[in-house]
Amino acid sequence: QQVFFERRLSDMQRSHDTLHSFVYQSPRNLQASDPSLNPYGASAPKTDMMSNTYVDSIIDCFPHRFIHKHNGIPTFKTIHAVHELLNDNASSVTSPLGGGNHGHLGLVISEQHYLTLTGKHFVKPENPGSNATIPPGILSKEHIDKIVTSHNEAKRVWLDYNATEKALQKQLLNAFEDEYFEERRDKNSGFLGISTKDLLHHLYYTYANLTTEQLEENNDNMMMPF
Repeated sequence: QQVFFERRLSDMQRSHDTLHSFVYQSPRNLQASDPSLNPYGASAPKTDMMSNTYVDSIIDCFPHRFIHKHNGIPTFKTIHAVHELLNDNASSVTSPLGGGNHGHLGLVISEQHYLTLTGKHFVKPENPGSNATIPPGILSKEHIDKIVTSHNEAKRVWLDYNATEKALQKQLLNAFEDEYFEERRDKNSGFLGISTKDLLHHLYYTYANLTTEQLEENNDNMMMPF
């Protein structure tokens, strides 16, 4: 019986991967043709979620696909303008995280701002691993189905989170000249481990030169509903 269930699990996971590679190869086209066909919206999963192609497909679904590149030293005005566009884009990618009503907005605003806005914490999902873990013992088909379905959903949420983060970071890095990010770039690993929020904080702290009035205005704007 244990061999039977292991084969059953393997067959189910292969079927799941086949479905993803067939249905979700182009989330933008699928969503454009009939949004009701795409249960994940802009965050439809794909077998290779971390590929540049998939990250670009998320950007294609953003309301602001192209963000104007600002030449010269960043200012509060230009940083804030880009930040607002990133807020819109992050919010557009559906997610059950943080209450489920603000997409991935928590990727680009502070934890406190998100909590004040939504009353919920936006918590980074943990990597559930490549395969579902089936406990030992005799399990029914329905039980195995639930375990695999739950794992696949957790994996989708985790992959969506990371792919959306990469998409937002790519847009931010393209919005200003490279030299203004050099302080945060590692010579070996680049921006690995550095979040979009980290880079936004770096820009505000280093180049915005905010007055007290601008700081208060910025805080008020960050509290406004999206």
